[in-house]
Amino acid sequence: MELEDYGPNLKEMIRQLREKAVQPILMTSNPFLPAAKNVGLKPYIEACRNVARDEGVPLIDVYQAFAELTIEGNQLPKMYY
Repeated sequence: MELEDYGPNLKEMIRQLREKAVQPILMTSNPFLPAAKNVGLKPYIEACRNVARDEGVPLIDVYQAFAELTIEGNQLPKMYY
């Protein structure tokens, strides 16, 4: 999906869920390994965060959690990449 369509698409899904009295929850993608693959992913991560903030929707920021693991020097077992 093109980036310019991603945010509006998330907002439409949120609208439809709310119409049905369903609590939407957004979740970012996990990062790719090697890290160079994340260049194209990062704008989508930011768009998801922005939509969650703008719409008042809970966000599970998996991308941030993995980033924190890396910053803290923790290594993922080889089975994860």
